[in-house]
Amino acid sequence: IEFKNGAFRCVGAPTEAALKVLTEKLGTTDVSARAEIEARRRDPSNYPEPVSSHHSSKYTVRSLLEFDRDRKSMSVLATSRSGDNVLFIKGAAECLLDRSTKVMLPDGSVAFIRYMISSNIGEVASIFLTAALGLPEGLIPVQLLWVNLVTDGPPATALGFNKADKDIMTKPPRKSDEMLITPWVFLRYMVVGIYVGVATECKSWDGFTASNYTAGDQTISFNHPCEYFTVGKTKAMTLSLSVIVAIEMFNALNALSEDASLLVMPPWTNPYLLLAITISISLHCVIL
Repeated sequence: IEFKNGAFRCVGAPTEAALKVLTEKLGTTDVSARAEIEARRRDPSNYPEPVSSHHSSKYTVRSLLEFDRDRKSMSVLATSRSGDNVLFIKGAAECLLDRSTKVMLPDGSVAFIRYMISSNIGEVASIFLTAALGLPEGLIPVQLLWVNLVTDGPPATALGFNKADKDIMTKPPRKSDEMLITPWVFLRYMVVGIYVGVATECKSWDGFTASNYTAGDQTISFNHPCEYFTVGKTKAMTLSLSVIVAIEMFNALNALSEDASLLVMPPWTNPYLLLAITISISLHCVIL
């Protein structure tokens, strides 16, 4: 690739040029080199490929194995600055994947969206059922704020470290115009969300009482009929909050994979999620 007359132009094979462009768009993970690369990008006449040049400077090419129809790949043997030998291979995916021990295909953003949407639908469903059925409110605004910001925050963040599904390379690629949330996926979100809302309200109704009840080593009693709507629903609101927190923690485990079960993608595949769930439950126990 060269920069001439104010425009970039391909001077080699189109496939090689496309890979060069992809490399420039991806950038580098070497933080120490980013400042120099950005400076060179401002002078494309002398440095049309700053990222590619940076990667090339880190290796010395030892040998080149040209493309072969039988192997469906080409290889370059290079030596790094530390003296390690590295073999770079470019070829057909069906040939390379069988030789690969690791495949990096992060999809954490989808898991994050899957968890947050289904959980938020549950909270909305809980409020809707309260209003539609004329029940006393099971969750007050400050409790909803606590759930959204504190309880849901750590698991949602940890889902960004999810490993890719084991069968991800056997799935067909998504179309460029395909929505991230398809009607089928949205239906699943609705089912999970409605279940969360119904379970929360059922527990609120079950815990709502006009008689004296025990909370730990204390006995809560009513001295005035109006306390039925204040003190009387304290137990119900506490139970509702505990139920929605517990279900959303299980929902976080459900978000580990879009299709695979916990038998295929067990919880310990993402230890950060287990730590986040522990933190969320601990914080909930503190406010109780």
